[in-house]
Amino acid sequence: MTGFTPFELADPLADQDGPDGGNLGAERLRLVEGLMLSAGHFETEQLYHRSRRSRMLMFLHGQGTVAGLDVSYRQIETDEGGVEVIVTPGLAIDGRGRLVELRFESCVHLADWMAQTAEDEDGQPALQQAARAGGGGLPDHIALDVTARFATFAHRPEPAFATGNADRIDSVEPSLSVDSCKLSLDVRPADHELTAETEISVAHEGGAADESTLHRLKREAMWPVLSQVPDVGLHLARLRIPITTSGGGQVSFDASFDMDTAAIAPDFFSRRYSYSAAELALLSGLRR
Repeated sequence: MTGFTPFELADPLADQDGPDGGNLGAERLRLVEGLMLSAGHFETEQLYHRSRRSRMLMFLHGQGTVAGLDVSYRQIETDEGGVEVIVTPGLAIDGRGRLVELRFESCVHLADWMAQTAEDEDGQPALQQAARAGGGGLPDHIALDVTARFATFAHRPEPAFATGNADRIDSVEPSLSVDSCKLSLDVRPADHELTAETEISVAHEGGAADESTLHRLKREAMWPVLSQVPDVGLHLARLRIPITTSGGGQVSFDASFDMDTAAIAPDFFSRRYSYSAAELALLSGLRR
């Protein structure tokens, strides 16, 4: 058990809005005397409570950053040097109302990441398609999106009765699952641009909505808009990474460029935020 490696688990919440979801997440366990309980019964009970909470978070607070998850560059203070992309601890709500929590600072070495990406079969072509010409203070660069995704992992192995192979006498199964955050750098093609949009702007075009307009939107428009659950992760920031291109078209990180230059600072333009009732009251001037 000391060599157990946590592995990612499928999340049943991801299936509740699918064509076969049915009442998935809306059913709760009804306990009666004499009922023989199985793991499936307890999974249904857990899914019910998780589903109700996720619905409330998605519809009342919306998808986006709750706190933290800042993105920045940092010079590596070692003999080798280099630049890291840093994401600070924080909390967000994804498009399914799940809490996405990063409990520790995460980082990736840019030069190493680009070198490893270029070694992949589709990596170098993707980098080449993402290459953008410099101008307006920007160097030749590629665009990367920092994305956070909900992930749950198997945790804490414990002895269990063998299933399947009955000859096993040392069977173990993870007894816990831990919800976590998976970060990624997603390469964006040169023609991919950022656009800012919110659920309210989709349903309502114009200036500030009065109370009667909001009532109408909630009755007529907001359910189909909010029910369109995205499968993509949470956009945290767009990065513009300076590059050099060799004679063969190979793209690599330009380590000579000053990453403190304002033109390539992380861009949070399309990042969504989730606001509490107290924060909305503060923004509207109702609470000081």
